[in-house]
Amino acid sequence: MPVDRMATRWNGWGLSSAHSPMEGRDAAWPWVADALGVKELPQTHPKPLAEIALPPSRLTGLAAAQLADVLRSDQIAPEPLERASHARGKSYHDLLHLRAGKLEACPDAVVYPENTDDALQLLQWAQDHDAAIVPFGGGSSVVGGVTAQGRDLVIAADMTRMNAVVSTDPVSRTAVAQGGIYGIDLETKLQAKGLTLGHYPQSFEFSTLGGWIAARGAGQQSNRYGKAEKWLVGAELATPSGLWRTEQFPASAAGPNFNHLVAGSEGTLGLITEARFRVHTVPNVKQYRTYLMPSFEAGADAIRTIVQDEVPVA
Repeated sequence: MPVDRMATRWNGWGLSSAHSPMEGRDAAWPWVADALGVKELPQTHPKPLAEIALPPSRLTGLAAAQLADVLRSDQIAPEPLERASHARGKSYHDLLHLRAGKLEACPDAVVYPENTDDALQLLQWAQDHDAAIVPFGGGSSVVGGVTAQGRDLVIAADMTRMNAVVSTDPVSRTAVAQGGIYGIDLETKLQAKGLTLGHYPQSFEFSTLGGWIAARGAGQQSNRYGKAEKWLVGAELATPSGLWRTEQFPASAAGPNFNHLVAGSEGTLGLITEARFRVHTVPNVKQYRTYLMPSFEAGADAIRTIVQDEVPVA
């Protein structure tokens, strides 16, 4: 099932109901302070959303009325929790701002496109009203890619309702899915057909296919399955000029590959509505091993040897 955005922490990582592994381990904090070379750690409790005055929404008048003609009322979310949840990503810098209640950069509303036509009409509306559209997947960006700032009117486009696996092709070993599908959802549906993308970034549970592409993502098994720019076969983007589809060839010797522009574009080229990507058969056996190295240098040397000697690990 798709992740319920309202069940996640707006000012932190993961589900609001998640248990903190540090609870009840008071003896750990003096050790942390000693390791950092300070006498004691500061107490910096997060500021409750109810105590934060968000900037007034600038989505008013004609712009609001015409947006209501483009999307249904349940696709437009101006509520404070929605706006706060889409204000920033999850970098340390972002989390410091969020926990301190610094929400000067905050979208005026959040919208939820449900299909390609919604995305195209949204961008046309934005062009008509000189509004900035910030594409938003899982919100796990650590480079400021989802920070809600830009123009006088800023709308966060949450793509997570576009979460279907469109098709799978076991012969060519490719699949097509909508850009807003969460990683855990995507893998569950692929593995039910004996296939896997094999992309497992640290944000896997709370990030999306479109976000992986936009961030040119990598994961813990990218040595085996490749980074986003390697497994991306083709993308479909909604842009202010219309629908843009990159080439869908498994390989080509012709000219520049526009997929390399899309991968890593951080939402600047359009809304990633759909993508075709390479898949693999689920391995019959999986083995996970951990090695304890005597030093950082020894660990780095071991990794270098594995990579340069082409030891087949995932």
